[in-house]
Amino acid sequence: VSSIYAFPICLHYHFQANLIEPLFDKTFVLSTIKTHQKNGDPNIEEGQDVLKKLLLKRMDASLFSSEEVMMNFIKYSGGVIYDLFRSVNEAADLALNRDMQVIDNNMWERAKYKIIDSYQSMISDQLEGNIVVVKSSDYRNRLIEVATDSNKRAINTREELELRQNLCILSYNATGWIDVHPYVKELLINGGYINESYRIK
Repeated sequence: VSSIYAFPICLHYHFQANLIEPLFDKTFVLSTIKTHQKNGDPNIEEGQDVLKKLLLKRMDASLFSSEEVMMNFIKYSGGVIYDLFRSVNEAADLALNRDMQVIDNNMWERAKYKIIDSYQSMISDQLEGNIVVVKSSDYRNRLIEVATDSNKRAINTREELELRQNLCILSYNATGWIDVHPYVKELLINGGYINESYRIK
């Protein structure tokens, strides 16, 4: 009898993951759905369309004021299904609180910034007791490097592994490259650390 065990991606990218993985005969990481290509161009058929089909199994397209609004949720998810549905859920709650029947661009923008704020706290100083073991500037510098690197190679420093654990950096393991989560790119753009050309298309 075979058993399948699943564990969170944060454990896979923990610096002591090699203590866990040998306990299993075989390990396999489910690929993040690629909403864009390594060069930033949209990945439509194999990425965005897949997520669109998934989203429309849960809700009707008429609940969005336009196709563009719906696709914003998909593109900014970066292929993270959890972020896709939590952003849509946030926007839907905002719309319902205003007695609106559809999610419009204003609700999308409000939901977007709420998700961005949730990522902001993930790149603050890392403390052990009262000692700063990783500075927020170290996290930010690695994010800038990944966002602006055309090769998008992983180097697996402590900072990068922790950013991959909390999904600030996404791993597209099927083709062996990484990229900064679109919501986190917005943090870097808004802070003036990278220019708008790196925004998700």
